[in-house]
Amino acid sequence: PSSAMHPAILLTTSATPRATRIHHEMARRTKLLVVGHSASRTGAPKVLLALLRWFAGNAPELDVTLVLGEGGALLDDFRGCASSVRVVDGPAWRFRAAIVSEAFERMHLAFVARGARRLLLRLGQVSTRGFDLVYLNTVASLPLVSHQTGNCPVLLHVHELHFGVEVNLPGDARGMIRLADRYLADATSVHSMLTDEYAIDERLIGDVTAWLPDSEAARDTPSREAARAVLGLEANDPVVVGVGGLDWRKGFDVFLSTAVRVSRLLPETEVKWIWVGINDDSVERHRGEVAI
Repeated sequence: PSSAMHPAILLTTSATPRATRIHHEMARRTKLLVVGHSASRTGAPKVLLALLRWFAGNAPELDVTLVLGEGGALLDDFRGCASSVRVVDGPAWRFRAAIVSEAFERMHLAFVARGARRLLLRLGQVSTRGFDLVYLNTVASLPLVSHQTGNCPVLLHVHELHFGVEVNLPGDARGMIRLADRYLADATSVHSMLTDEYAIDERLIGDVTAWLPDSEAARDTPSREAARAVLGLEANDPVVVGVGGLDWRKGFDVFLSTAVRVSRLLPETEVKWIWVGINDDSVERHRGEVAI
């Protein structure tokens, strides 16, 4: 991390009057609302945690309020680097909205269904009133914030590509993503997507590559031999490794079905299949889904 990550620097080139106003008010303690979609031990939340830790150690002028759409393994870590932390249970509100909306649809009351869905989703949202700046860590964080109240700039950090955007913002991805005032793209492909597919003004996008502290990346990495010994593997055992949460987007179902196919094609070869990053979902349930 460097001073380039500081909110004051991020807002320096802003083309919006609201952001310019906030930049000039940095002399007082800034009330920063940070919104993340989850506290799971996955990529974007870990990047967010590293950023908040850096703020805590280098930006005492920031008064940080953190809102998370879901809890997770990193929740206690997050609580250690923000003035207050709130979990709003975004998935539960979306589930309630979907159930109520479907019920009205079945009664052929489409206009009521749309209104009920909007109302329930809004009840689960966080107001931006009283804050100087809103930082959204992912596109998946957008639905957690009410954009009807408050008058502060919204900075959206985009990690997702087109499919991830459309999945997290069903129905009106273009309208939702354009609610932000400024954008951070963590890859050139994300930058291109914002301009080409969502017509975001080039001047509103900053390129900031996601990072994690060196100390975390360099933790006592074991040797190949030591790692194999821990896993009970022989020196020459063929190994296939997958990484990620047990989520359909990570291809865990393909991983399992491929393992089965390889075992049938090469019955004399004992291939070891290792998945790194298992969460609360059970492997047994996924085996059932792919009929293994």
